[in-house]
Amino acid sequence: MISDYFKLLRQSPKILGLGFSFAFFSSFGQTFFISLSVPRILEQFGFSNTEWGALYSGATLVSALCLPFLGAKLDQIPLRIYARNVAFGLTGACLLMALASAPWLIALALFGLRLTGQGLLSLMATATMARLFDAQRGKALSIATMGFPLGETVFPALTVALIGAFGWRPTWALAGAVSLLVFYPLTRYLAGSRPRPTAITPSDKVKPDVSWSRRQVLSHWQFYTLVPTYVAPGFLATGLVLYQFALADEKGWSHPLMASSFISFGLSRLVFAFLIGPLIDRFGAQRLFSLQLAPLALGMVLMATNNHAITPFIYNGLIGISLGIGSSTSSALWAELYGTKHLGAIKSLLSTIGIFCTALSPIMVGSLLDQNIAFATQLKYYAAALILSAALSRLGCLKLKTAQ
Repeated sequence: MISDYFKLLRQSPKILGLGFSFAFFSSFGQTFFISLSVPRILEQFGFSNTEWGALYSGATLVSALCLPFLGAKLDQIPLRIYARNVAFGLTGACLLMALASAPWLIALALFGLRLTGQGLLSLMATATMARLFDAQRGKALSIATMGFPLGETVFPALTVALIGAFGWRPTWALAGAVSLLVFYPLTRYLAGSRPRPTAITPSDKVKPDVSWSRRQVLSHWQFYTLVPTYVAPGFLATGLVLYQFALADEKGWSHPLMASSFISFGLSRLVFAFLIGPLIDRFGAQRLFSLQLAPLALGMVLMATNNHAITPFIYNGLIGISLGIGSSTSSALWAELYGTKHLGAIKSLLSTIGIFCTALSPIMVGSLLDQNIAFATQLKYYAAALILSAALSRLGCLKLKTAQ
């Protein structure tokens, strides 16, 4: 298994490094990173949980509405130029977050972070790998998506320390500097020219590309059986991570303890992103897709019923397993089912659906908290919903397998 990864890395080091860098630096727009500043932002601007949830969800939702248009451009614009524009957008959003003096500026900064970080960079990391690889798509996606858990492992404790030492605004200014001075030059080097799939992996093209259009995908009824499983991890993770310190307060845990538990999240996601790639190449994404929700459901039940200090590490570890499996499996699934010619457009559609759903999560969780509905109660219902979603997607995958 490891030798196969090294072989692939020797064949295509630049494009794999580019996908990895997209995933890693998307951290600045991900909920886990933004959430680390939430207590200070609430204190400074006087937001309630519901108000902050509405602001965050609104910015996320508007960013999602931009994705179908901007994501489809990934099929048309040279990757080097596309990456440059996104890097500059991410830099501007980080700096605006550092300088924001009014709620509307916070909202604008959040929009920029969610659009460039969570939306476009995540899309670029997965769509680029899924398009350029076929027979080795699973391993390529695993290498690229390892950037997500590595960011989740490196940034939380470091960011909490920086906020404690210098404040949340200088920390965001530093993130902007890193985006401009590290991320942009790196992507410029790695994406100097857009490679051809045949030049990367000559053995990859083993079957014709069915190349569904976005309109055809929307008319495919079985597509809708898969969407709940696709959106569920992001939907739950967004709301729960954004209010992770409120969860810690309910459980009687310190904020540094809760932040440090993200180490298990990042490590487990990294390990399972590595393990799932060869399994996708061997068995296909359709067989593995619904399995991603099982660890997440178990984590919800565990957190609902335990207050021990080790619980957040196990809980975040289980969430990391689900996301490690799901990041590669979901991206490979859409390429398997609908081809790669219009993959940017299709993935941007899915990203819009996913982000639209995640935009509702902070409102829901914040509102329930303000109504004194405890996390323990919420988590039990979330676990039940995950089980239903997994069953529905399994049925959909079986039907798809039979139809092919």
